[in-house]
Amino acid sequence: DVNHTKRERATYTDDGVRFSHMTETAPRWWTGNQLTSDERPLVAYLAQLVSEDAAVETDDALLLPWTNVYALLSDESHFGSLPLLALPQRSDWVPRLESTGALSDPDFRIAVRGWSSAQFGDALLDRQGAVLQRSSDQWLMSEPSWKLLGKLSRFAREQSSLDADQILRTVGEIRQAALASGAVLDDFLDKTDICTPDKVKLDLRRDQAFGLPVIEVRPLPNGAPDNFVETFDRYGQVRGRYDLIQAGGRLTHVAPSHAVRRVLEVVKGMPARRLSAEQARIFTHNPYAILGDEAAEALDEEQFQYCSSRCRPGPCPVRGRTRGIHRVTCRAAHPPGAGRVDARRSDTGSRPSQAMARGGRPISRARAPRLPPGRQRASA
Repeated sequence: DVNHTKRERATYTDDGVRFSHMTETAPRWWTGNQLTSDERPLVAYLAQLVSEDAAVETDDALLLPWTNVYALLSDESHFGSLPLLALPQRSDWVPRLESTGALSDPDFRIAVRGWSSAQFGDALLDRQGAVLQRSSDQWLMSEPSWKLLGKLSRFAREQSSLDADQILRTVGEIRQAALASGAVLDDFLDKTDICTPDKVKLDLRRDQAFGLPVIEVRPLPNGAPDNFVETFDRYGQVRGRYDLIQAGGRLTHVAPSHAVRRVLEVVKGMPARRLSAEQARIFTHNPYAILGDEAAEALDEEQFQYCSSRCRPGPCPVRGRTRGIHRVTCRAAHPPGAGRVDARRSDTGSRPSQAMARGGRPISRARAPRLPPGRQRASA
């Protein structure tokens, strides 16, 4: 019986499933000749996992980390061998979370107060790593629940070293993980809406200042409510958190990541969030020349490919406009005929060679905006 044999030599720990021999204590026992015919298929599979860096060798055991357990469960190439591991059956158990104290309190805590299942109801269960147990019954928790428990453990260890904004962002990440796992939330966690964006979209809009065309830059962090920009404009400096009042009086906290905050700081430094036509041309040509290299982590690079209506192939960063306004805006961002060159001509043709920046837009070598490492590309 595979299950019986496996359970006699496997233990569940916080790190993963640990396979050891019941009687053999020699180092690397799995390489010896003392293995029985029943043991060899499992040991052969574990050796394969070691060779694939999915399992780890120790002096007297083989460890299969939980992260790799879940990866194997979703890998079709391992479906035929997984029964050898005889893992407990997967279940719909989800944790019930309870918070104590206010977010601003140093003793604020989030803890698991039980487990809930559509099949079995509510219960208090023992846990060994990712395995839940009640009497002789064992279940493997879902991967989202396992990831949620990992976030809870890290928060408990690191909370004392976090400032108020970091605590808010961490609680927001825990809440998102809890929602993804289907966990049962207490009243505070259920009604406290915390957005933790790690990406930001820059909405570019045509405007006028003293009769000259300019581009308005509206930062829109992923998942933030529609009224984020209005709240963003109320403060002279970028904040670690923004509290936005929604319809019905509901409060949404927005806690941007470090990379998003860096982008917001650059936008905050623009006069009234506007760029002149020349600055806009450089910005839409290569946003990193203005935003800095660190912005790459927070931006969707595809947003800054060039449009096809007047300028270059690809989606335009100026979105949501009628065709006429779209063209006018693009002319403000990319003046017609500015530095254009026939891309079909080679350097040996009748026209002088010019550097070709990202997206195929020609620029003079002297004025070429500096690109972040790994983004430089030349083309004839």
